[in-house]
Amino acid sequence: MFGFKEKISKREIAQIENQAIFKGRIHPIDTIEKAENALKFLMSEKIVGFDSEWKPTFGKGGRYSKAALIQISTHTDAYLFHTNKIGRNGQNGC
Repeated sequence: MFGFKEKISKREIAQIENQAIFKGRIHPIDTIEKAENALKFLMSEKIVGFDSEWKPTFGKGGRYSKAALIQISTHTDAYLFHTNKIGRNGQNGC
């Protein structure tokens, strides 16, 4: 149906790695002012990619952690929002 392979050769992996290099600008966002400027730019874009990272939780009944990093990227720019530094609700340390 989707044509997924069960195994990928080392050669195929190397080809993917060569294609997956981001050649744009990377912007670490660690203040509210930088976040506001980044969002103004991102709101003007038609296509963006999104990713987030957080500390994993292990064990039954474990408490879920909050996102530590949110990445929003365009073809030319990647913005790394460090939520532990700028706050999650617009207030530092929230």
